[in-house]
Amino acid sequence: MQRSEYDIHVATVDYLHALGPKLKSHFFHVPNEGRHTVKYRVKLKRLGVKAGVPDLLFVLPGGRLGCVELKSDKGRQSKAQKEFEKTCEHYDVPYVLARSTEEVVDALRQWGAL
Repeated sequence: MQRSEYDIHVATVDYLHALGPKLKSHFFHVPNEGRHTVKYRVKLKRLGVKAGVPDLLFVLPGGRLGCVELKSDKGRQSKAQKEFEKTCEHYDVPYVLARSTEEVVDALRQWGAL
């Protein structure tokens, strides 16, 4: 059975919360998707909301930022997400496209957050 991106996201966040102090990072989600009125979308854009921002952002040890884009098995990055990934590569910001909680945990280990 294929899991949705939402299910993977929630399972990952639940797992990260369960790690408690073992997780040496602070993480958050930027809610930059959803249906809004034109007026509200304009307001969000003026506030700095950008397409392509990853699903989870991690403040890593040493003051670095790590980015996780979550996708289902068949999910594909949008053009904006690919561009954001390239920006991260340009600035040497860790970025991973993950399709499971396990892939997120592996990235966090590589980044020194676990």
